[in-house]
Amino acid sequence: MRRIGAAIAAIDRAIARGGQGVDEDLRFHREIAALTGNGQLLRFLDFLGRLVIPRHTTRIAGDGKAAQRAYLEKVHREHRVIFEAIRDRSPQAAGDAMRRHLENSCARYRRLAGESR
Repeated sequence: MRRIGAAIAAIDRAIARGGQGVDEDLRFHREIAALTGNGQLLRFLDFLGRLVIPRHTTRIAGDGKAAQRAYLEKVHREHRVIFEAIRDRSPQAAGDAMRRHLENSCARYRRLAGESR
């Protein structure tokens, strides 16, 4: 739990300094994968690497730092909900939160891809 909490804090710091937090985001997901004990999931994340967090190659949520920060904070709120469910030892809530995060991420990337055309 400390490692997942540290990953959350690292994302907070990255956003606060104006970064996108791609490496920190990947670390968050890797720490959760490690916690599951599912070696295949961890190897899958390692294989995909930064490609699993494509925001570093995508124009984020309009122009300007304020829009980018708002976008990143919205995504990170989802991370916090996942973390809190894991911390509270609620597998159902954690699974639901992760599923929502992945579904929301797919929708966000579809929207961003459509805007870039």
